[in-house]
Amino acid sequence: MIEILFRGKQTGSKEWAEGCLIHTLKYCCILQDEEKVHPMDYPYLDNDTGCFDGYATPVMPDTVGQYSGRIDKNKVKMFEGDI
Repeated sequence: MIEILFRGKQTGSKEWAEGCLIHTLKYCCILQDEEKVHPMDYPYLDNDTGCFDGYATPVMPDTVGQYSGRIDKNKVKMFEGDI
């Protein structure tokens, strides 16, 4: 079974964030540690930044890609949009 995982470049940074994708009309963010946040807490995310107690990281929507289930020759996960 393929792992459901997303990756996106953090807003204002060149670092990548991996985890569960939360996308609304106002923001796009990656929930990096979903075990610490219950799904019922999602409505309480800050509507301006998409942050919730530091677990959700705002990312640029055009950089988001889903994990393809494949690994390259260096054993690095491959995401949609990777070259």
